[in-house]
Amino acid sequence: MQATTIKIEDPLLRELKNITPKKFSLSKFVKEILEQEVQRHKMIIAAEKYNEFLASNPEESSWLQDWEAADLTSTPKTKRKKS
Repeated sequence: MQATTIKIEDPLLRELKNITPKKFSLSKFVKEILEQEVQRHKMIIAAEKYNEFLASNPEESSWLQDWEAADLTSTPKTKRKKS
């Protein structure tokens, strides 16, 4: 496993120490921030790919619009069984 050291100096270091939750070390907190940023970047790329998919598949885009317009708050009507 490759590891690296990153030098963080004041004033950023001081600000990071001030916002680090007590349950985290500074290293753990910075690592979590970086992991969240990587995840955010992946989600942005996924959203772009999904928009490209919708643009190239009009049928899927139409279905999605129908789904978004659907009334999901009211109870669906049930059919009564004939006796």
